[in-house]
Amino acid sequence: MHVRTPQQLGTYDFWLEFSSIYGGAPAQREFQIVVDSVKLTVQGEGVLNDAFKGSAYSDTLSATGGSGPGTYTWSVIDGALPAGLTLAGNGAITGTPTTSGTASFTAQVKDANGKTDLKHLTVKVVDPLALKVSAGVAEVGRPYTATLQGSGGASGYKYTSVAGVPTGLTFDGSQTIQGTPTASGAAHVTVTLTDADGNAATLTVVVNVVPKLTVSTTHLLSATAGRTYSARLRTIGGVRPFSWRISRGVLPRGIRLATTTGRLSGHARRAGMFRFRVTVTDALGARFTRSLAISVG
Repeated sequence: MHVRTPQQLGTYDFWLEFSSIYGGAPAQREFQIVVDSVKLTVQGEGVLNDAFKGSAYSDTLSATGGSGPGTYTWSVIDGALPAGLTLAGNGAITGTPTTSGTASFTAQVKDANGKTDLKHLTVKVVDPLALKVSAGVAEVGRPYTATLQGSGGASGYKYTSVAGVPTGLTFDGSQTIQGTPTASGAAHVTVTLTDADGNAATLTVVVNVVPKLTVSTTHLLSATAGRTYSARLRTIGGVRPFSWRISRGVLPRGIRLATTTGRLSGHARRAGMFRFRVTVTDALGARFTRSLAISVG
């Protein structure tokens, strides 16, 4: 017996002649084969588009052959779709997935004549794509390096179409932003993040650039010997925490400088003019020195 697959629709009439191995007159009979439909087949690969947890999802199964489009009915006959997704009779997979993970199921399509085909399918639910920068606040005039860090989706990210980088900084084409910023402000940097499965999203991260560190206090109140004294040294710019010290000269005896807050306090013990330099250092290593004086009467 020879088995062949019909390649063309149509009605085919033919005669067959039967002969016995024992002799005798052969017999003949007419037959007819009607090829009226194409084999029903589910189309596409066995892996569906990724779904994002918490986001609306939509994909559609398709088939060819059988009694034709518009007559198909789809159903899940084994396994299950991810929680939150459903397969409609028209082949549409919709919903909002609620948990991450990979689900496998077998979908069946049936046409109006009862012919069926099966396809084993998988759909992966991933966390939404997200982006952050590894470094914190930048400061005008201080070298800055930050690494873009993607998350969600399928691990293995590409970072492209980076825009809005602060003046003085550049993107290296991989995932690093670096340089020395020249202007302060909050820069909204947009990045196109693409994961290993080809999912892409345009995301925004904020790079804050603070002004250059400066001691804004230029004059100090006079003190009176034997009376309580308090003054606060103030800054503009820089990145906290700050560290304060007297780098030259001396304070009036009895008055101390708090190294973490920049507050001068105490009781001056004798009158006089006391000149000194105060230096503040911020979290990024920037320093600024200011010459000041306290008059004690």
